[in-house]
Amino acid sequence: MLLVEPHFAIRLRRVALCDQKPHCTLDSWASMLVQMNIQNLSSNFFDAFRALNGASPFPWQEEAFRRLTNGEPLGPVDVPTGLGKTAIITVWLLALAWHRLGRGVAVASRLVYVVNRRAVVDQATDEVERLREKLCDSDNPVIRDLCAALGLASGKDLLVSTLRGQKAENRDWLTDPVRPAIVVGTVDMIGSRLLFSAYRSNRWLRPLYAGLIGQDAMVIHDEAHLEPAFDALVRSVAAMQQETGGGALGKPLRVLSLSATQRGEDTQTPPLFDVNAHLAGEAKQRLEAKRTLNLREVKPADLAEEMAAHALSLGDAAGVRGIIVFANRPDTAMTVAAKLRDSVGDARVAVLTGRMRGFERDLLVKSPIFRALCAKDPDTLPDGAAYLVATSAGEVGIDLDATHLVTELAPLDAMAQRFGRGNRRGTGAATLAVLWSTAHTDPKTPLGEQRARTLDLLTVIVEDGGGDASPLRMAPRLKTAEARLAMTPAPAILPLTPPLVESWSQTSLPDRDRPDRPEIAPWLHGLEEGEEPDVMLVWRAEVACLTDPANRLAARSLERAVEAMRLSPRERLRLPISVARDALTRLTRRLKGDEKASRILLSAPRQSPEVRVAALGDLDWKRDLPPGATLFLPLQAGGLGRDGHLDPAAAPLEPGHLDVADPDGPEERAVADLSELRVLVDAAGVIVGVLSPQSAEKTKAIKGKPLKDATTGLRPLLRVPLKPRGEGVSDGEDESSPRALVYLARPPDAVQESSSISQVPVPLDTHCKAVGERARAFATRLGLPETLCDALALAGEWHDEGKARPVWQRAVGNTDPDPARAWAKSGGTERTETLGGFRHELASLLKAEDDGTLADHPERDLILHLIATHHGRGRPWFDSDAYEKGGNMSLSRHEESDAAQALRFHRLQRRFGPWGLAWLEAVLRAADWSVSREQSGNCAP
Repeated sequence: MLLVEPHFAIRLRRVALCDQKPHCTLDSWASMLVQMNIQNLSSNFFDAFRALNGASPFPWQEEAFRRLTNGEPLGPVDVPTGLGKTAIITVWLLALAWHRLGRGVAVASRLVYVVNRRAVVDQATDEVERLREKLCDSDNPVIRDLCAALGLASGKDLLVSTLRGQKAENRDWLTDPVRPAIVVGTVDMIGSRLLFSAYRSNRWLRPLYAGLIGQDAMVIHDEAHLEPAFDALVRSVAAMQQETGGGALGKPLRVLSLSATQRGEDTQTPPLFDVNAHLAGEAKQRLEAKRTLNLREVKPADLAEEMAAHALSLGDAAGVRGIIVFANRPDTAMTVAAKLRDSVGDARVAVLTGRMRGFERDLLVKSPIFRALCAKDPDTLPDGAAYLVATSAGEVGIDLDATHLVTELAPLDAMAQRFGRGNRRGTGAATLAVLWSTAHTDPKTPLGEQRARTLDLLTVIVEDGGGDASPLRMAPRLKTAEARLAMTPAPAILPLTPPLVESWSQTSLPDRDRPDRPEIAPWLHGLEEGEEPDVMLVWRAEVACLTDPANRLAARSLERAVEAMRLSPRERLRLPISVARDALTRLTRRLKGDEKASRILLSAPRQSPEVRVAALGDLDWKRDLPPGATLFLPLQAGGLGRDGHLDPAAAPLEPGHLDVADPDGPEERAVADLSELRVLVDAAGVIVGVLSPQSAEKTKAIKGKPLKDATTGLRPLLRVPLKPRGEGVSDGEDESSPRALVYLARPPDAVQESSSISQVPVPLDTHCKAVGERARAFATRLGLPETLCDALALAGEWHDEGKARPVWQRAVGNTDPDPARAWAKSGGTERTETLGGFRHELASLLKAEDDGTLADHPERDLILHLIATHHGRGRPWFDSDAYEKGGNMSLSRHEESDAAQALRFHRLQRRFGPWGLAWLEAVLRAADWSVSREQSGNCAP
């Protein structure tokens, strides 16, 4: 077996990351390593891999490490299912450690793992967290010294974030551009951030995400055959980077595609996976896993009945742990599941489709049925075989291992993925039963031609190959020209052009002000004939308050309320617009006469207003629901089944099942330990209601208490008045009636817009000096040229100078008029409403523009730009509301500066490239936030 390198030699030619002391010098860090007497990183790659993964690497993983550390192209990773594709994360981490010890070429600081299946994202996150737990084994000398090489005090300091799933996004990775980070997400969540659009986030964070994903990062696209448009997109971004200035920063984007069913051939890069090198040991066992294919024709009308009957016949045999049944459509899956439940009961049957709400999907992954089908350490149900009925949502990536499979006929790429869920580890003998009818192969139906070609290929396997569908036998069959014709056709892929990126990167301009800025979805997923857009449904307890006509809330108040909701993926139910329309039309009929239950909030991007109150029965589905619209339903409407599928006949469930916004869950927890809370208060500020259903038990004690006393540890995000100002108490009300809806959250959130609060006042000069030092330390450790290090340091020293303006000092409660005693952070008091839109970073820019000490700096353009954009504004200019009213700067001076900023932005984008400039901004913002968190007296995210 070829060793990639004989040893992890300790050569401190480059600075390693110091997590605990981000401003330490190269000499102090090198000295620290020497004092630790690191010797065990002389262990080879195999020892380190085994320590993290519990097994030796497969040959393709060794080769990936060798190519990564030598800077060679990786090419697509065409690895059969069950042979450790996700372990590429471990390979990257070891290559990064190797680089930070001064060996090999530069390796990206962040790994971004993308797969377009939400359940797979959560499973990948579990694998990453398992990896992080392994790094916490300080008793293992190899692990201990690996952490030291990565600059981690322990494994818990590896930054991990999931842009999907029940876990809320951990934004710590945004606050340190040097520390190793692993980000896992779907195509929509990662792709939208790469294209400066950041779904489910405010526009001030968009350049931050784009910079950190598009620069000094490695994007691993798992199951790349599912999303060829996204695969083409990230490669276009990488190419565009090299053509613009992004490559000059020395931190280019790298892309790696993973799939067991690649659509095409990369003839220029030697294959990473060589079958002949894997015909031994565990790899051989998995490649030769026994899977016997049989075909059965059925009548179209009998498909669901036959699928259920066949699954039951397979499940009745002794020793059968679990059966997976694959359906092509969600309605077929639901019908099959109902028939199975009629036979074996609810406890042994589960459904997994792409039309489930995230919360119920997360519960399913933790259920006994799912655990019975897990490839690693599966459980066994006490009453018999488990049955999982799935659509394409269960085809790829999920580490499932069924005893047998039943599936209806689908295109070849889908069939190959489905077969990979049977006898995955090669320890048994799986039957792969494929049911088909003339409806499947009708060339007039969508994909009928591909399914007919697939049937021909599968027939050859049965008749000439004895039904052997093992990975070893299937792999060469998937690479033929005939096989590619039997696969799902790729969508039309749109080219990525510089003018498009330029438009998207102007993130300070709202979408409604840029009608020429296209939606990004076609670039993420391609264009497919007949494809319809999706809409989102969300159930929230506060919808009844926000839509109550008596409150007469303005559009801006509704927009701010939706922003304060900070929706999580577990809350959202995503559906094609026609499916939502049909179901909600039936729901409207059921709710006829109940106006309260029929009133919804409609959030429609690019419309004015973006958020408004609507009645379900009055919706114009073509006019009111553009792609990406979100409908917020009151709990009284119901319409959600217990399995997370939209069900118009479903009556309202208990509030804690419909409103699942509480990230802390229903566990007992003190109010001070909550992440967020929604309450109703009366005119005196006393809490009269709690609108966080899952927190109801743990918060019932706060009712009747003043808000400021009962919610210690939480900070108000937004207060929404529920009565027009000045309106008195109406008949039937008393002073204790709800007068405001208050959203609260735990501070400090490092990347929230308001960062002016601290436990104690922080002097302005102290804060600016520390940010400058931190920015220089980050830049130095990232290996940037000295002129850029100096520019980032100076921008840090100047970034908050505008806070010395009297209007800002009054807003944070500093009554001392002496500018030398100005505050950067208040001691817990702020009145932002008195600012009238004033932005301190614009005032900082104006002051820096007039300062002679910066006039001759070679990076003056960059310094001024970084000052202007350190809160995400100024791309390319500021709103006029940001100008100071009544100060000593004239309107014309503000406008002159704004125009100069726009020209500066375009010059710098041409020089550094869109992602390179955003990355430089992210370095300064990270320095600001990390210092702010330390100075606040509370470093918790």
